[in-house]
Amino acid sequence: MNKLISFEFRNAFKLLYIKLLPVILLAFGISCGFLNDSNNDSTFDGLCQIIVMMSELITIIGGMLLSKDYTQNTIRNKIIVGHSRTKIYLAKQIILTVIYLLNITAFYAGYTISTALAAGTAQLNRSGLIQSTCYIFVTYFCLSLLACFLTMTVKNALGGALPLLAAYAALMITVFEDLTDAKIMHYVCDTLPLAKLMVCTCSEPYPHILRSCILMTCFGIACFTGGIAIFRKTNLN
Repeated sequence: MNKLISFEFRNAFKLLYIKLLPVILLAFGISCGFLNDSNNDSTFDGLCQIIVMMSELITIIGGMLLSKDYTQNTIRNKIIVGHSRTKIYLAKQIILTVIYLLNITAFYAGYTISTALAAGTAQLNRSGLIQSTCYIFVTYFCLSLLACFLTMTVKNALGGALPLLAAYAALMITVFEDLTDAKIMHYVCDTLPLAKLMVCTCSEPYPHILRSCILMTCFGIACFTGGIAIFRKTNLN
């Protein structure tokens, strides 16, 4: 298992776009933070909304990486040399989760540090920032579980684009939530990654963050276990 995971990491970080993306997001986060200085904004309130935008780029890159084994028809080689399908899926999940969290950490660090240095923290709700930070990272962890499930289940290049479409769908569902008072819609939006991040700010964090984190984690675990079960039975010919 360790050899398989090491191979996946070496294979991933040979790719230029995988190596450059954290650097690009770090630089973008720093620039966004210093732009806050010109607006005299030390609330960090734009953080969650920009993080939603970053999800599009990270999802595309992650999807490209995972679907590469299918487009190049190399995934069968891992089975031929003796790796079980469960281990292959787990190794893919680990590398994808690391890429999601590494890139969002790079942007988050650049944004928060440069905002604190440039605009100060006079208006900062520290409790709100901590809650929003936890929500951001749980969201991205669960988004990586969903992305791996979709990409590994579809088994072709289209699988790399499906996580992005799913993310857009989650954001669109929040529109329907505003049009209805049905409680089920509130729980649906709490369960889907990114659905509530768009309305979350550090000054006024989403009031049901804990409930949403628990529901998202359950959803992510379901994607992970379902993905393994499907991948173990899928035809790779």
